[in-house]
Amino acid sequence: MAQTYTFPIPSGTTASALLAKVREAGRSKRLAFSGDDRAGRFTGPAEGAYAVEAGAVKITVEKKPMIVPWGMIESALKDLFQG
Repeated sequence: MAQTYTFPIPSGTTASALLAKVREAGRSKRLAFSGDDRAGRFTGPAEGAYAVEAGAVKITVEKKPMIVPWGMIESALKDLFQG
């Protein structure tokens, strides 16, 4: 079952800058992001897609390890996008 999370793009930055930061930070968590400043995919321990919509990045997690709770996935994504 897919789970969706939405993170705002902070004022004073752009989607491009936020996604560049997230791509770099994701490497340490074994997440690889592909795509552009509007939409793309990520693969690693969890897999899914992202899309930039109305000043926010919408993340859809499509696949995760069964033993990892959704709360842990959400926490890891918050660390990436808000950390």
